[in-house]
Amino acid sequence: MKVMEVGDKTKYGATLKELTTAESRPSPLQEKLVDLGSK
Repeated sequence: MKVMEVGDKTKYGATLKELTTAESRPSPLQEKLVDLGSK
C-alpha cells in the first residue's frame, strides 16, 4: 500500500480542517447559554 496524498488533499484532512476552523456565528449551545445568562 502506497500513500498517494496527505494532509488537506485527502477527504479526512479536508474534513478535519473544516472542523477545526472556528466559525464566526455562535453555536446553538452558545445561544442557549447567552439566553439563560440574561434571565
